[in-house]
Amino acid sequence: MNKYVVAAMCVVSPLLLSAVAGSDEPTPSRHTRYTSLKIGGTFPRDIEDSGVTISFANGLSGSVAIGMKLKNSMRIELEGAYRKVDFEKATVGRNSVNLNGDITSKSLIANVYYDFNNSSKVTPYIFGGTGYSWHNGEVSLGNVSIKGSGSDLAYQAGVGMSIELNPGISADINYKYFGIRLTGEDFGTHEILAGLSFGF
Repeated sequence: MNKYVVAAMCVVSPLLLSAVAGSDEPTPSRHTRYTSLKIGGTFPRDIEDSGVTISFANGLSGSVAIGMKLKNSMRIELEGAYRKVDFEKATVGRNSVNLNGDITSKSLIANVYYDFNNSSKVTPYIFGGTGYSWHNGEVSLGNVSIKGSGSDLAYQAGVGMSIELNPGISADINYKYFGIRLTGEDFGTHEILAGLSFGF
């Protein structure tokens, strides 16, 4: 797991636990299944390989998911997501050149959630998952253009909160780190997404 994810969870998890400590258990919801839609920003890390650092511009990410509540605190979920980021520049030492092109990723991830249930309408949670990513990229420098595609193991972990708006409808916001296991250094990106969840 990426060091940024570990750090974020170590900081946020104790705060979430203390926020819900001592609260009453909520009345179980009649909605045991749900679907969700989210959209937000993706903020990719640089990639370093053979002395060359590749930088990316911030991009967009969106996801759709269907899930099921197992018990008061546990959920499982299948999530499909799409993200796109543009190449920005390549740097060697103190020299850099601008790049054109982008990388797109379509992923399918199986997630496990733990909800910190309490008597309020706000429910903090943590989650993690693994699955697969199918990605395509094209980068050009001057008249030289390179295209590539592949599929690799993907993983993610994060924290968030849901806010009940009406019975069966909740607003949701979360942070997550998403990574793709590549042959060299992993491609990783931080993401902040918001959306709605509908119980049924």
